[in-house]
Amino acid sequence: MIAQALTYISGKINSAFFTPAGSPRVILGNIATLNDTGVAESNVLLSLINIEEEVLWRDPENYFKRDPSIVYKNPPMHFNTTIAFGAYLPNLNNLGTNYEGSIAKIQKVIGFFQRQNVFERTNFPDLPNGIEKLNFELVNLNLEQLHHLWSMLGGKYIPSVVYKMRMVAIDEALESAEAPWITQIIIDDKIKFQQ
Repeated sequence: MIAQALTYISGKINSAFFTPAGSPRVILGNIATLNDTGVAESNVLLSLINIEEEVLWRDPENYFKRDPSIVYKNPPMHFNTTIAFGAYLPNLNNLGTNYEGSIAKIQKVIGFFQRQNVFERTNFPDLPNGIEKLNFELVNLNLEQLHHLWSMLGGKYIPSVVYKMRMVAIDEALESAEAPWITQIIIDDKIKFQQ
């Protein structure tokens, strides 16, 4: 579901701001490789930075009722992901970068989420199956956190913005066993002594 959610949102940004055949476009990729030697990417890349479980949504039950029985299966897991959009646009003459253009593309991404940061199935019926709601929240990074992020990515800083995408559920729907409902409980209250 994470890949489907990222592909969906990159498509939404592309259709809102970029022409279908135009460039640059938002695509999935590793933003840390954008300024590597020999890389001449002209797209805004969307990268997955972190995945964390939303423990408040954890369901302790490992079964559900289905007439006339109980089915045992592990509950779905819910995740929040941290994503980053990065732009590194080379100049048309291949000398340096189009820094102003890179900033403009990141500004368009920010503008997109300023206009629409919640995607629910009621308003967006084209959400991928299994995703009912996506919520995007801007992550404010101070200079130290930004330094740690780009050090972790192994790249030089480029114009970028970081968002937290809430919540993606993963449910492989593997049922392990089925059992009949408990319909009657018999309590034997007589104590038996054995000699």
